Amino acid sequence: MGIKLDDIVGRQDKNILEDKSKKTINRLIIVIIIIVILIVLLAYSVIKKSEEIRLREELEELVNDATSLSQAVSQRYLRHIQDDEELIGEKLLSDGREDHIREVNFGGQPIRFEAGYYYLSKYDVNSLASNLNNKEIDYVVNYNTGEVVNLKGVRYNGRDYFFEEDLRAINKLLNGEQAVIPSDYTIFVNTPEDLLKLAEYPNYFFKLCSSIDLKDYNGDKWPKVDFSGFFDGRNYVINNLTIDRPSEDKVGFFSEIKSGAVVKNLSLNNVNINGAKYTGAIAGALNSGAMVQNSGVWSGSVSSTSDDVGGAFGISNGDIKEVITRCSVNCSGRNAGGFAGEITGGKYWQAAAKGNENEERIDVTGSYNIGGFAGLLNPMNDVEITECCSYVNVYAGTNERASIGEVDDDDSFNYNAGGFVGAILPDKKQKINIKIESVYSRGKIERCDKNVGGFAGVISATGVGSSLVLESIYSAVDTNKDGLDGAASRGGFVGFLDTGKAGGNTSGVFWRKDTLINDDLLNSGIGKEKSNDVGMFFSPLTTEGLKNPTNYSWKSETLKKWKFYESRYGDNLPTLAWE
Repeated sequence: MGIKLDDIVGRQDKNILEDKSKKTINRLIIVIIIIVILIVLLAYSVIKKSEEIRLREELEELVNDATSLSQAVSQRYLRHIQDDEELIGEKLLSDGREDHIREVNFGGQPIRFEAGYYYLSKYDVNSLASNLNNKEIDYVVNYNTGEVVNLKGVRYNGRDYFFEEDLRAINKLLNGEQAVIPSDYTIFVNTPEDLLKLAEYPNYFFKLCSSIDLKDYNGDKWPKVDFSGFFDGRNYVINNLTIDRPSEDKVGFFSEIKSGAVVKNLSLNNVNINGAKYTGAIAGALNSGAMVQNSGVWSGSVSSTSDDVGGAFGISNGDIKEVITRCSVNCSGRNAGGFAGEITGGKYWQAAAKGNENEERIDVTGSYNIGGFAGLLNPMNDVEITECCSYVNVYAGTNERASIGEVDDDDSFNYNAGGFVGAILPDKKQKINIKIESVYSRGKIERCDKNVGGFAGVISATGVGSSLVLESIYSAVDTNKDGLDGAASRGGFVGFLDTGKAGGNTSGVFWRKDTLINDDLLNSGIGKEKSNDVGMFFSPLTTEGLKNPTNYSWKSETLKKWKFYESRYGDNLPTLAWE
């Protein structure tokens, strides 16, 4: 029996058909898989887009809520200060009890909220700000700083974010704008070792998560930090900062705070700092374009073997808002101030150099240009000083005072001591505008050979086109001490005045006339006058006269910046409302 040709051809055709069917099925499967993948991708894209839209809408609401709540917090705090209105929420404490703190977790790192913060339940939040979009979220707030923290948080790229500035940045990113999420570049400080990273990452964000004790980093162990980032102390305290570099310039917690940097809520306690030129507890140098706010140096001492030393800053050209120093200052050379050794520019609002919590006065000692607030005001740029004060003991030199016949322009003697500023000496070649408004100086001046004033040792503004404006100021500095007998150029307000051709004026400036013996100076408050072309006038008042607001020729809006009959010093002389 033989094989037919037709049978062979038929089997081949059948195999070909089967192969084609298999290939067709495989292609169909591949097409179906591709279609399914495309559908899945499309669905994912739609879901992701929908999620981004939802997140963007949620963030816009949360950012608006945070803004509204922050404003409500600040307004409540203002009413608390002015009218003793109660603060809403549960006051958190640093007593070790877990129920007295709140905590969030950022990338596996705990961030604690303790003393200085208040926990607001959703009921507290609605009571404080009833116009919020989301009324079901608990918050932690700081009434003093206006900080608002969303305890629920927002999840973005696998992380939970809680801080207002983070939410704002994420919102910008979702809207196609450029932004950096601060917490992604933040070092959260829980230990001294974390704090040492300031030197390694000077352009990063830093946030304190607990108080820090630096007792094991004394002498020259604290690093030099030229800071250009963002530092938030969050009202925790850095204790026992000790730096001993007597031959090094720019010495302080920060060696230098550069332009663009922001430092806020920094608290230093029990500092012991010794450096050369430009030495201060917060920073040796504060540059133009830098900002320091809501910070303080609460106790300790700052000293310098050279020039320019201050309780907060050795030299300052930046902007200051709500900064207090309570440490003693000792300078072997020129320019010593309770707040800053030398000011070369910037804006200063609600800053103070004064005693500790018991209002004991601090001591400021130097040889030349010594002031309760600043040693030397030598601006290269415009300066505004508003709602600032000093309550300081000023000592010009440690040597016995020379007799009046021996006093000349030799630097071996001690010149220019003022209750607020040692000397105002702007650059004569520059057109500089200086405005000092709503300021007081108190305390005493115990040693000085020449140019002694209750407010300033020297005021000289001789640059053509410059302006010096003094408004709403009083000085109650005792310039009648035994160590000043016979001192050359001693005035109740200014020791030596030379305004030259500068513009500007004085308005509502007073000094306590029973702080000076020389009867011939009681009406002017000026020890010696070289020129006064702008007609500066300083009005005398007795101690009792200074207590009465009707004796001041100040505008009503200015008077609101002051407190009368409520002096924390126990003598009913006026103080600033913010103190």
